[in-house]
Amino acid sequence: MQYIRQNLKQDQSFGSLAIIGMGISWRGCSLDEFEHRIYQGRLSSNLADGDLCLPSSDLSHLPSGLIEALCNAQLPPSTPVAIVSNLGDTSWIKQVNSSIILQQTLPATTLLEQLEIAQVLLSEAIEVVLLGAVGNGSAAIVLTTLETAQRIQSRIYATINAASLVQFTSASKLALSEAITQSCQQSLAQANITAAAVGYLELWHSGLPDEAAAETASLLDVYKANEGDLTCAVGTVRVNPEASPITPIASLIKTALCLYYRYIPAMPQLASSYLDAWQASCFYTPVYSRPWFVTVGAKRRYAAINLLEANQAGHLILTEAPSPESLELSSFPPTPK
Repeated sequence: MQYIRQNLKQDQSFGSLAIIGMGISWRGCSLDEFEHRIYQGRLSSNLADGDLCLPSSDLSHLPSGLIEALCNAQLPPSTPVAIVSNLGDTSWIKQVNSSIILQQTLPATTLLEQLEIAQVLLSEAIEVVLLGAVGNGSAAIVLTTLETAQRIQSRIYATINAASLVQFTSASKLALSEAITQSCQQSLAQANITAAAVGYLELWHSGLPDEAAAETASLLDVYKANEGDLTCAVGTVRVNPEASPITPIASLIKTALCLYYRYIPAMPQLASSYLDAWQASCFYTPVYSRPWFVTVGAKRRYAAINLLEANQAGHLILTEAPSPESLELSSFPPTPK
């Protein structure tokens, strides 16, 4: 797998990946309910007791999130699919669509590793890749290339335009901060945008002091161009110190939904340590969800996701799906100081 692992580290190119299906499940909560809670700013009311934030070794139940993602993608019959997840059993796939061709199954425990593998698979013969994780619940996204999505007339929630990861060998605050800063800079360069273009940033929001301090310092440094102007909303699905295997994919689903429905999500309960450090920065935490308008001169909406997984710092850049309609009529000036 080493040849795959070099892609996001050294190669500055990243082919855009279209998100055409999503699914999530915990305590019976499906994708629709998850989106409602995002919009209402009420994720923490269900997550505070660890539904999405505590790992579990019980993988015996059906992975409802993975099943929902494939159903949600509405793939044509006989579509070849590869599954990349932390779940070895694939017998559940026949419950989705007996005509789906399971072409390949690969193990991977982190979202960053899964994205590396998906990038390679989609550059070869496989048309569709499902990335999934099972823990205390389950979550998944279905990816393909933009060309394939358009050919099979799929709904595109969002596209992943860039993904960069940087490994770190030390857990010190300095080493973490350097890795996060580097991954952010590389990802922005891959997407060919500046930090000022990002309108929403999904945080890792670690409960570990060094990780939290490193994330804060790095993001303040990378996104300092708009310092003082409230141009970038921040939020997180993670409200507890512990992270579940499905937390990163849940962050990706949340961000894609906000791009698809064009709104900035409410985040009324972000930890005060973040808020105190970010005074006079470009970051803000909306109390209520609001429409996501593009600023003057912008052509598309961009979002970013910050990740820390298995001694790797990752930064993803997402944008809304290409659309023929002009965005000029919905352009508004930047938020005043």
